[in-house]
Amino acid sequence: MAGRWAGAGGALSGRRAAPSVNASPYERDKDDTRLELVRKRAQEAGCTTAYLAMTGGQDELVFDGDSIVVDRDGGVVTRAPQFAEACVVVDLELPAARADAPTGVVDDGLRIDRVVLSEDTVPAYEASSPGEYASRLDDDEEVYSALVVGLRAYAEKNGFRSVLIGLSGGSTRRWSPRSRATRWARRTCTACPCRRSTPPTTPRATRRSWRGGRG
Repeated sequence: MAGRWAGAGGALSGRRAAPSVNASPYERDKDDTRLELVRKRAQEAGCTTAYLAMTGGQDELVFDGDSIVVDRDGGVVTRAPQFAEACVVVDLELPAARADAPTGVVDDGLRIDRVVLSEDTVPAYEASSPGEYASRLDDDEEVYSALVVGLRAYAEKNGFRSVLIGLSGGSTRRWSPRSRATRWARRTCTACPCRRSTPPTTPRATRRSWRGGRG
């Protein structure tokens, strides 16, 4: 979004809304940086901007979603959930199309082809979907969700039919992300304490194993 966008002011002039489709990998504290960037670009272009972000996992990357729509002044109109697929519907108040909107090759070699689907204007109607602002995850919830999404994508894309999880003492704390990432029918938990496992943790691992599959 920061590449050729900055030099495309002329190309975007006359545009009523600008969608930007992205696959931006998850990083901690990146959501605030992303929001400020979208606000800045919307103000530069002078039009409503929709930042459409990918959700899911691919190899070592995790994509956190968090799609955003901001108006021409940088105000947030709607914001989608993090780490979850969602269909967001929002009514936007946009200016009428300009007859003198640029076409052809403009600015940084960008080419614009203008296609008119209909000369009939859409009559005004009362907005029924003003937009929603999904609740934000805190830092711990973000990291936890990234682990779950990444593990689930890795297992599903590699065609794993089942997952074997070995639990000793302290490793039981890692059980939770794996339990959410895989379905019960596809998961087998096995208690396998070692000589360094402390007495209180061994029964805990055994209980976890019975709850998740086998002991």
